[in-house]
Amino acid sequence: MFDRDALRSSPERWTGRSSFGVVAAAHYRATQAGLEVLAEGGNAFDAAVATSLALSVVESAGSGIGGMAMLTGHFAGESFAVAGPCRAPQSVTIEAVLASRRYSSHRAVAVPSYPAVLDVVLGRYCTLPRQRLFEPAIALAKEGFALTALQVALIERYRPQLRKHNGGALFLRPDGKTPAVGTTLCQPELAATLARLAEVGLGDFYRGEIAAMLAADVADHGGFLTLEDLRASPQPVPSRTIASRFFGDEVHTIDRPAGGATLLHMLRLFERLSPRDFDPETPEGIELLARIIQRGRIDRIASQRGHLAAPLGSDASIHDAAAKLAPVEPELGEGETSHISVIDRHGNAVALTQSIERSFGAKVFTPGLGFLLNGYLKTYNLDRPSHPYYLRPGAVARSNAAPTLVLSQGRPTAVLGSTGSERMVSSIFGVLVRLRSQDPFTAVHAPRLHVTPRGQVLLEAPRFSEPCLTRLQRRGFTLLPLDAYSFKVGGLQLVAHRDLEIVGVADPRRDGAAAGP
Repeated sequence: MFDRDALRSSPERWTGRSSFGVVAAAHYRATQAGLEVLAEGGNAFDAAVATSLALSVVESAGSGIGGMAMLTGHFAGESFAVAGPCRAPQSVTIEAVLASRRYSSHRAVAVPSYPAVLDVVLGRYCTLPRQRLFEPAIALAKEGFALTALQVALIERYRPQLRKHNGGALFLRPDGKTPAVGTTLCQPELAATLARLAEVGLGDFYRGEIAAMLAADVADHGGFLTLEDLRASPQPVPSRTIASRFFGDEVHTIDRPAGGATLLHMLRLFERLSPRDFDPETPEGIELLARIIQRGRIDRIASQRGHLAAPLGSDASIHDAAAKLAPVEPELGEGETSHISVIDRHGNAVALTQSIERSFGAKVFTPGLGFLLNGYLKTYNLDRPSHPYYLRPGAVARSNAAPTLVLSQGRPTAVLGSTGSERMVSSIFGVLVRLRSQDPFTAVHAPRLHVTPRGQVLLEAPRFSEPCLTRLQRRGFTLLPLDAYSFKVGGLQLVAHRDLEIVGVADPRRDGAAAGP
């Protein structure tokens, strides 16, 4: 607990350095869990799992075991992806969803993938016992943790929806009001669920006692998820990343249904169009970033509709995009997420993004289990059967996650990812561009912007110079000003190699920390 407003510009508060590895995560208690594992000799994957499970407790408004996970990793000299998109239940129909339009309820729940992704990581890449990696999360759920000002503000913002559904029982006071800053939040049911998974394995979520409780609860409330959906949920398989060169480095991320292809598209456009003296603080620099982000959003939508002549990120698509650079439909999603970045002393690296879709997911939980359920049925297309994310039984949900690794001569030099729905990719893009000329803290701390296909610019207006704002307006963009250090521009966590040491930066817009042993 600390005064975030007073310390946002202080590099020391948000930066961690070590030659033995660094963890950066969106909540300081989760970072501590990963740090302890690294100090005990665990590798980057051990630390990522411990951090991830702890985040599912201390930042459960954005992620948890009822949601999804996307991971990009580097292990024993090889880069790979473990994609865990949620899937639509087999009984779901367009008619039923259109009839209800209830995205904050049991009818919004898709098949969770987070436990399956963690199970793959535990089985293939971790070195410490499963029970050890669950210990910090179980303790945090059982003993509780102090709510921060950011968390209390988020609870207050969503209080009407939480009160409408049973999710309010997890976060609100008995009288339905928002708890005060510093209140200790204990989650005994979640502690028991985590303890069971630690003891019998994550397969219980899909085929055991937890699966039966979850399916029965969803059925009782008219949802689509069934025990058969859970049992038939496919185990994620490590696969090839998608990669592209960026000024001599390799950038690795995750392809569809994640948002990595859009990120590589933007990076290749920037490399093609940026001048040698590019400065991200000038009006000209800001305009170029805005136009590339806008083009990336336009081309992603065109690609999903089958209207792009060449694959997103290909030479032909880059040539076409560079010739156009400007408008489709605005897409201002509300999704929220969490992210973890880790590099260890052995050169292993993990970028892990996890989410329950929008903040507080579907706003519901199963009594006796204690975790929020995802709201991923919101993400499907309901109008065009040809759309790759059209809602049909078993279809994968679209995601904007783009956990990213940067390699130089085969060695991870940067690991990063962000939260914020459509704003994930634009945040990662902006930080990667800035890292070419700025130190890690400056790049993460710098003001951010996001641009919709129609040229609406969401930006931390008080942190941009007047000439930059004027330039964007005169060039036809519509400004949608946000506060300084806005929650809405995403929470990006970065770990990078710099000057023979590993440096991590936690986003000063969130409650995180970066640290190493």
